[in-house]
Amino acid sequence: MARDRNASVRRRVAANIIAPPEQLASLLDDKDPVVSDAAAANPSLVPALIEQLAQEGRFLHALARNPSTPAHWLDRWGRVDQPETLQWWVAQNPSARTDFAERKARTLPPRLTSVRPGDEPGNGALLRRKSSAVELRKRLAALPRMPAWLVEELAQDEDHRVRQEMAAGGSVTAELLEKLAMDENELVRARAMRNTRLSRDVLERLALHSNAAISGDAERVLDET
Repeated sequence: MARDRNASVRRRVAANIIAPPEQLASLLDDKDPVVSDAAAANPSLVPALIEQLAQEGRFLHALARNPSTPAHWLDRWGRVDQPETLQWWVAQNPSARTDFAERKARTLPPRLTSVRPGDEPGNGALLRRKSSAVELRKRLAALPRMPAWLVEELAQDEDHRVRQEMAAGGSVTAELLEKLAMDENELVRARAMRNTRLSRDVLERLALHSNAAISGDAERVLDET
């Protein structure tokens, strides 16, 4: 399967945590950058290979989010003199020290939404694709853990697709979720109103909203529950 002609099959293998180490190693050289990026982020990648890739400066963003990456590399990539997206992925890595992740979450400047393809060396395919800035923001919005400033920024993103991800996610606060339930975009409202973290009391209040579109959406969701 690691040699399958279908790239989507190879991507699934690369992301599979029970994939044999030798397959993951071969997928690092895959012609599809999404496949190679997924293989580098796979926690089952052998430690020696992670060390080699880190020393060579390859797949740094993928390694920064790989839970198996050694702490000394995460500490190095989390420094303020490193690319901001690299710092961010380190802060999101569950293997990063708790105090380190919290410190980075507080100090990362809110510039991720301005990332464009090629801004940092070693970035994954995500940053090289067309419309990558939006894709990155959507991916960040779907994360279950992120700093408060980024939650607030993404909840107000100019692209409704990013706000949709936030409305359906678990990192959004109750206050922001209520705001998203009153969003100008009906798809964002639908996601927010169907988020189980939005209380019935809020839905009932929204059903009385002066805006007919908002009140109508809330009434429909209430009828469903």
